[in-house]
Amino acid sequence: MIRRSLLRTLAASLLALSVKIVKRPFKSNGVFYAAGSVITDPAEIRLYKTKVKDGRIIDVYEQDVDDISEYFLSKMGVDIKESLLKAFADQRAEEEAAKKATEEEAARIAAEEATEEAERLKAEAAKKVAEEAIKPKAQTPPPATPEKK
Repeated sequence: MIRRSLLRTLAASLLALSVKIVKRPFKSNGVFYAAGSVITDPAEIRLYKTKVKDGRIIDVYEQDVDDISEYFLSKMGVDIKESLLKAFADQRAEEEAAKKATEEEAARIAAEEATEEAERLKAEAAKKVAEEAIKPKAQTPPPATPEKK
């Protein structure tokens, strides 16, 4: 159980941080998403996968922030660099919190396993002592008397 959570944490740390932003404006469920908007919850957007496929929503990775912000500034007149950097900082903070929570959970589980092992050993020792107390002691045969002829 501990191994699985640690593997998830390691896999998440290996993946690059990415933020979803709106490249072309659209309206979904009565909410207007302007160009350069950072999408925090894709579940709120109706037909999200279609919008990604159409190119209305794009993934921006940390190393592409400068290029994307220049593109949005030149094409649409929107400066999104600060919002992207803030979104990446928020993601990093969430990742750190999740990593810390995972480590705390792993430590808690290890402590529980150690106490369970100690209790099991204690119960085995008590059972052994009880068995020895109940077990009848082997009686020694009476001393042999010499036979009379």
